[in-house]
Amino acid sequence: MDVVQGRDRKAPNTPTYEKPEIAVLVGYGFHLQAISLHLSLSEAEVHAHLAAFGLLSLKSQPLRAGTGPTAWTHADIRGLIAGLSDGRSFREIGERIDRSTKSVSAKARSLGFRVRTRVPLPGSRAAEHAQVSWSAALDTELGDRWFADQHHVAIAGDMGISVGAIRSRATRIGLPRRNRAALVTQFDIARSATSALRAMLVRRKCPFSGVQFWGTRHGPRLSPLARKSRAFQRVSGGLNEACCSAPL
Repeated sequence: MDVVQGRDRKAPNTPTYEKPEIAVLVGYGFHLQAISLHLSLSEAEVHAHLAAFGLLSLKSQPLRAGTGPTAWTHADIRGLIAGLSDGRSFREIGERIDRSTKSVSAKARSLGFRVRTRVPLPGSRAAEHAQVSWSAALDTELGDRWFADQHHVAIAGDMGISVGAIRSRATRIGLPRRNRAALVTQFDIARSATSALRAMLVRRKCPFSGVQFWGTRHGPRLSPLARKSRAFQRVSGGLNEACCSAPL
């Protein structure tokens, strides 16, 4: 299986891919040929993008040729890389592309993917939050970065918290889906303050868990975290639908 080299043409003078997309792939450690395949660019074009964005050069590792009915296709590899870039687990990716978790894990490592669970350096912010104890201050910071359209991988890096923890917490405190094409790597508080998504939502305190969360003005008064908790499930028999959905 050969890497897609693209047409014989000069490298572009200006990048055609925004920095967040290629920076995420580089940050995860993918080899040059894997990024070339995923973005449908020649290796020369990938190098041009790296130089334009001031990113480090990549390790060159030719993709292994596969044979037989279970060989990895280019579509499979693109699906794998896309899933990892979105922070999905090996199991979730395997279900999407009809591969076992073990097969997905092995292929990811052959493409250069770095395991998400690393031992943080002593004294680093990542070490402080290795076991994340979410507080109102951290939730506020996450919300500000989320509404500023900062990419979740960049948020994880800035806050010293794993990508999976960021995605999970965002869901639990009601942060909305965002337009992937609009995501950026740098945090701009002004962009957060003027966010159209933010203007559509209100932040309220859940009467059950005490956690502050984001929701529509006339939406449920209980947070997504509270509604999914075992404690709430044990007592929810005494609560009616109106109680769970009435606004504060």
